[in-house]
Amino acid sequence: MKDNPPTYFNPEKEQEFNFHEIDLHNLHEEWASQVRMYRHYAEKLASARGLHEHAKTDKDVAERELKSTAAGIDLEIRRVPPEKYGLEKLTEKSIENLVLMDKEFREAQDVVLKLQRTAIDLGHKVGMLEAAIKTLDNRKKALEDAVQLRLSDYFSDPRPPREVQNTNKEKVFNRKSKQE
Repeated sequence: MKDNPPTYFNPEKEQEFNFHEIDLHNLHEEWASQVRMYRHYAEKLASARGLHEHAKTDKDVAERELKSTAAGIDLEIRRVPPEKYGLEKLTEKSIENLVLMDKEFREAQDVVLKLQRTAIDLGHKVGMLEAAIKTLDNRKKALEDAVQLRLSDYFSDPRPPREVQNTNKEKVFNRKSKQE
């Protein structure tokens, strides 16, 4: 653990799915892409959650190792005469400061900080993927509504209101009556 922290993910360069556009003339294709994208993002979310949990565990292990390192340095400082550190006597505060200044302690602390940043980044990635899943849920509802509109002929050619239709029928009827 004293080396570099593990790498959990590399930023992916994939073409982003457009969550907000629905082609009303190709609803069958939109439904097919909805299913594919939902599964894709659900799998990415599951992976990100796993990586996030691993990163948090690794950070916890590194924190325990940091405490162990600090305890070892503390004991080592107490075993030697204070003159080795240029002090007349060792106080709790001076021991604490010597531990904080120790190279091994700072390296262990750097590992903890890197792992903490990684856990934060992965937590952010999980949040963004959860937002993508929620957006896909909303998109599903929009697709369902678009299908309902299609089934109710909402997208058909405009028709004149019934009053105008009835007036036109009467005119046609009246013309036929006059011709007879």
